[in-house]
Amino acid sequence: MVVNKPAGVPVHAGTGTRRGVIERIRDVYPDAELAHRIDKETSGALLIALNHAELRHLQRAFREQNVIRIYRAVVEGRWAGARDVKAPIARTPKTMVVSADGDDAHTRFRRVENRGPNTLVEAELITGRRHQIRVHAAHESHPIIGDRAYGSRTSAQRMFLHAYRLEFTLRNSERVVVTAPVREHKNRRS
Repeated sequence: MVVNKPAGVPVHAGTGTRRGVIERIRDVYPDAELAHRIDKETSGALLIALNHAELRHLQRAFREQNVIRIYRAVVEGRWAGARDVKAPIARTPKTMVVSADGDDAHTRFRRVENRGPNTLVEAELITGRRHQIRVHAAHESHPIIGDRAYGSRTSAQRMFLHAYRLEFTLRNSERVVVTAPVREHKNRRS
């Protein structure tokens, strides 16, 4: 199952959150498990296995880098062309940072279009480290709009990072390609 998760909704219960996406899905599919995770503030395609055998298969596919994950982000400034960012990422007490003693991390960025002074980019995760796209975009001096944790200076109601496309193969060898449309942001009035 693939869910188009809205920004601001956690994928699982945690500090200050009783129920996330997976707990809600388990109301209908008790054996459901997250095949991967995306940040609470990231919107888009979230892959969920409905049984343990499919979960093991998908986890192996992620480990072996047989899942294509394409994200879209609006970054500050004008991103020029395409570039591969290979910069190791390490955890600090508060956040993630590019550090020589970190784990290998590789993100492939491609400019889609300029949006005023900013740029819409696609980011393909080659590896899958925590906050990888956010860290690598900031490392390239183009933080994601609304991502205050990694240096965005632009005021925004949300972080502009969206899990746009997933490509993977099921246990029965069926190839699946899913695109999650970006939901329009609706202003809430009090």
